[in-house]
Amino acid sequence: MLLGILVASVTYQAGLEPPGKLWQDDGSGHTAGEPVMLNNRRHRYMAFFYSNSTSFVASIVVIVLLLPEPLQNNWWWLRVMNTTMMFDLLGLLVAYAVGSSRSWTTSEYVSALIVAVLAYFAVHVMLSRFCNCKRRNPAAASASQSNQGGNCGH
Repeated sequence: MLLGILVASVTYQAGLEPPGKLWQDDGSGHTAGEPVMLNNRRHRYMAFFYSNSTSFVASIVVIVLLLPEPLQNNWWWLRVMNTTMMFDLLGLLVAYAVGSSRSWTTSEYVSALIVAVLAYFAVHVMLSRFCNCKRRNPAAASASQSNQGGNCGH
């Protein structure tokens, strides 16, 4: 719940004050209150806007999914919530990558860092599932690894 509230707050604030700030006056081709980045780097702003919006909506969905207490013990409901949290964090990472800098070189470095974080997360999930599988049923896990390729006998 805390993660959902935090991401909702951050993305809401980023939507109100986007990277590059807002135009302060009317001028050639823009009006006051429009994002500067929308006029200067339209593709980057659109990537920021959509990923930030996705993250905001996903965080609100996570908060709503956590509200009904009887559903918190349902494995399917928890899987939906975990998937939604993944979209939430992925949207936040993309919004940060496209909104953090004006130069493409810096954005490439940030994107490489995001790929590294996601790779670490994938390895962590795989190891966690492997360890949980062995902990639940050590005999079946060792037998299924030799017979079925390590899917815990399922």
